[in-house]
Amino acid sequence: MSNPNEVEYLYCFGHETPNQIRNNKLFGWDDQDCQLVRIRAGSEDEAMAWGCEIAEQFMKRLFKDDEISWKKIKYGHGIESPSECLPAAVSRSPLVSFGEMPDLDWMVKDALRQSF
Repeated sequence: MSNPNEVEYLYCFGHETPNQIRNNKLFGWDDQDCQLVRIRAGSEDEAMAWGCEIAEQFMKRLFKDDEISWKKIKYGHGIESPSECLPAAVSRSPLVSFGEMPDLDWMVKDALRQSF
């Protein structure tokens, strides 16, 4: 059950897939992807903090490596306005409350399916 004081924020975080890292090094590219997660939180700062934790866990799952750190790589991230994103991307993004993890396996499969 959600807290009536919570607001839904659209958190966006950048990342690279293993293929993108390989291709970026091989061809001198700077290709990156991003993920959207809708987060119900008490404040934007709370949503940002939880979004960073989601991104951290996503990268560990994506690379099957607990040593990799999204936070150390310092990819871009932020709260986005839904009106600035494709409606289909927003509607299919996971919705979680502060402290709740989305289905990271689904997110990883989705990221890998879109990567070349």
